Amino acid sequence: KLLVWSEYISIIFCFLFAIGSICLGFFVKHKELRIYGLVLSLISVVKLIMIDITYDNTLGHALSFFISGVLCFVISAIYTRVEKKMKDSE
Repeated sequence: KLLVWSEYISIIFCFLFAIGSICLGFFVKHKELRIYGLVLSLISVVKLIMIDITYDNTLGHALSFFISGVLCFVISAIYTRVEKKMKDSE
């Protein structure tokens, strides 16, 4: 059980690091850092929901695909909106 919790904690810290990378990338206006954070956050979400959390039935697997897709879409939409506001303010 301890190994399982450490895997969850490590992927959550990875996700938080990704969000921090995105924020820092916007702050210092470094696009590569933002892209790195975006990709890392999407990978973290997919790994946590589709691989780390186990489901006993087909409905659980289908819902995990749906939730993972929605979260990835939301992260991407927020990123795009903030990037557009940054370009408009320049």
